[in-house]
Amino acid sequence: MRKVKVGIVGCGNISSIYFENLNGTFVNTEVYACSDLDKGRAEQAAEKYGVPHVWTTEQLLASEEIEIVVNLTTPNFHFDVCKQALLADKHVYVEKPLSLSLENGTELVRLAREKTCSLAAHQILSSEAACKPAVS
Repeated sequence: MRKVKVGIVGCGNISSIYFENLNGTFVNTEVYACSDLDKGRAEQAAEKYGVPHVWTTEQLLASEEIEIVVNLTTPNFHFDVCKQALLADKHVYVEKPLSLSLENGTELVRLAREKTCSLAAHQILSSEAACKPAVS
């Protein structure tokens, strides 16, 4: 079975569950590369989880091997990293929130549609009312 190669951007506190799931729990994915503003943190994660490449975010996004980018950066970087990934024709999964403004979120949705890339944001829903789409 072919495994989808994933790049993780942001190797902080929340990242461990993503590394574990993408390299172990899910049989059809592998984390192929990771990056972090703190290169040492990315190197530690790569060693711990058997990730073959530690790259800059720019290198990760430029790689033809990477199909999905998992954006685990702090919220103030979500929009920029997601936009760069979509412009590089990558599918994107981002921790909550998608962006810090409705305008930026709407731009990301538009760009994903234009590029025919998937864009998903993790969100904890507290009620059925929260399931209504914010952007249609």
